[in-house]
Amino acid sequence: MNQMVAEKRLRQADIMLLEGVLQRTHGYAQQLDSYANIMIALSSAVFIFSFSELQEDHSLFWLFLGTTMGVATILSLLLVRPPRALRKRGQIESAMYSRRIVAFGSPEAYRAELARVLGSGDEMLTQYSREIYNLTRYYYLPKKFLFRWAKVVLMTGMSVSLLLFLFDYLGWLPSAVY
Repeated sequence: MNQMVAEKRLRQADIMLLEGVLQRTHGYAQQLDSYANIMIALSSAVFIFSFSELQEDHSLFWLFLGTTMGVATILSLLLVRPPRALRKRGQIESAMYSRRIVAFGSPEAYRAELARVLGSGDEMLTQYSREIYNLTRYYYLPKKFLFRWAKVVLMTGMSVSLLLFLFDYLGWLPSAVY
């Protein structure tokens, strides 16, 4: 009897660990979505403002700032839903994936699949590992990749534009540059 109770507690601890890893990975991806929203708002506002200023003042500062903010906006928009090439499909999906759930003909068929998975500790570990791997590899990492590039473009655009502005203000840029 004590052996069964110990095994049940160990299994519950295993499930809690796996669920924690799954939730943490999903939380990281949601955090990147929040960052994407901030970057979309910031870069698109600066993009619109800089190109409206470029119509009046044809300076290299506004051109560079507007162009890099436009690229940062596009990268941030792609971050919300990464392109298919970054989200590679064809991987083996877990029983927890929505497309796989819908593929079952009825709730009873899905219940039978869940009973089979939950009946075997090894199969449950397999399904969790697939879900965690797929979520990390095909959802979180593409978002992280695009976020890094959007952040680099945004920071580079603002930094170089600041230098161009200062050089222009100090008169260090020749008038033939712009």
